[in-house]
Amino acid sequence: MTKVLVVDDEEAIRFVFQRFLSDAGYEVSLAAHENDARKILSAQEFDVAVVDRILPGGESGLEILKAIRTSQPLCEVIMMSGMPLYQDSTESTEEESIEYLTKPVKKAEIVQAVVKNMSTLEDAFHYTVDLTRQQGGKRVAAIGFTTEALQILQVLCSTAGLNLLDPPLRSHADEIHTAITQVEWGIAETGTLVLNASSEDIRLATMLAETHVALLPASKIKPDTEALQEDLDAILKAEPPAYLTFITGASRTADIERVLAIGVHGPQELHIIIMD
Repeated sequence: MTKVLVVDDEEAIRFVFQRFLSDAGYEVSLAAHENDARKILSAQEFDVAVVDRILPGGESGLEILKAIRTSQPLCEVIMMSGMPLYQDSTESTEEESIEYLTKPVKKAEIVQAVVKNMSTLEDAFHYTVDLTRQQGGKRVAAIGFTTEALQILQVLCSTAGLNLLDPPLRSHADEIHTAITQVEWGIAETGTLVLNASSEDIRLATMLAETHVALLPASKIKPDTEALQEDLDAILKAEPPAYLTFITGASRTADIERVLAIGVHGPQELHIIIMD
């Protein structure tokens, strides 16, 4: 599980990160001050640290940044700031490579597509079952897998107290919490998944689930859309033509009174598992 350290003196900010990152499957640790952060960093290692640029009492998030880069060089650091960078005259050349997140932080900025690397289908099934339990879900839909694979998933779901829904899914349309499917291609340039959704069950699973777990073979990742042209032409010219879906991140829209809403036209969360 990816481990994230969040350092911010504002309790509301810590609460937002704790809630949404935990729901997305991350293990989150919180610190309000520099000393707290240093104690946590000395006790465990992290994959990502999100650190406030300015902390109370004259403390600087940059000191924590330096400590992380020294003791945990593999940890990615994201700095938070309540002011645009061009207004901060203290920025130095060394800091220009730091990724910044501007406050106030929105849920859409925290919960993006979650990407994992796994080597076996059984690992992906374990991940899906654990994720569903963590989110409080009860039902899983798995479409496009062999009978043998579904038997493995059925055992895992039963052991975890979950229900693996049987197709057709039309009668279970309002019951799907997590959908796990395979996808045809991934487009690296935009982080887009290309899914053959000719089957109604595929469309129902990937549109009505709260969480979509998509399995993408590493060999099927293309650099851009142009690299898919021949494959797409062949599919669209077939008889009958396929129903292709392009998925980029979780469902979101601002059409309703110009207020960003997540999970309106599809899943609230997208988890991409790259199968090596």
